[in-house]
Amino acid sequence: MGAGARISWSINSRKALYELSLLLEGEQLERLEFEDGERLREIALEKYKSAQTNCKESEILRTSNLEKFKLETEAFIKSKITTDQAFIFLQRSESRGIYKTNRKTLEKYSVRILIYDGNCVQITSENLESGILLDLEKVSNNLTWYESYYWSV
Repeated sequence: MGAGARISWSINSRKALYELSLLLEGEQLERLEFEDGERLREIALEKYKSAQTNCKESEILRTSNLEKFKLETEAFIKSKITTDQAFIFLQRSESRGIYKTNRKTLEKYSVRILIYDGNCVQITSENLESGILLDLEKVSNNLTWYESYYWSV
């Protein structure tokens, strides 16, 4: 990575870390260094693609009701993410950073993180063997679809 790209990543990921820290109301949040985060992102992406192809286990929740989505996603994370720690991959994580936090924090704040991102967020278990893709699609001013997709390899 060139000096300009390194500076850009540093600025963008620090801004995202600050904003996420506010959203998580002081809960533990660690920003991974660029090389470590990118390595994990590549592994997680390959595992996600493998899970889609091999379809060992998957489950989808879809609703337009935000409160229902919050409750379902909290239960989904509680039952499907089996490690104590997990990774957060934001959309455009190569410029915004990769983060690590505990499962309890994600149970409580994952939907806030998704709304902050505005598009999609990948949450993976610490061992990268399973994860949940959170997605939102704004259809109109009055309609937003929320989706949780669980995958496992």
